[in-house]
Amino acid sequence: MDAVRAESATGAKQLREEVVATLKTLSETITQTMRELGNVQKAQLEAFSSQLGSFAKDSGDRLDSVRAESAIGGKQLREEVVTTLKSISETMAETMKDVAAAEKAQL
Repeated sequence: MDAVRAESATGAKQLREEVVATLKTLSETITQTMRELGNVQKAQLEAFSSQLGSFAKDSGDRLDSVRAESAIGGKQLREEVVTTLKSISETMAETMKDVAAAEKAQL
């Protein structure tokens, strides 16, 4: 009977050791997998951050270019409006003179 107990105790001890070893291996595997996943995510975030930085810089450059073009276009438009208004003013003044002269001639 003692032999059976000793054998049962030895079997139980071996089983516990095997379970502990299996759990340790599982824990190490999960830890390694999580570490690798963390590294992959870190690399992806760094790549995304870099792309986002490039996008922000390119967008800023494009916006500056559009602002410059808009300023130039606005200046040209103002110059055209001023020129047109001067021409209209001169034409109206000339027409008014002609009308005044015609009225004066009729009187």
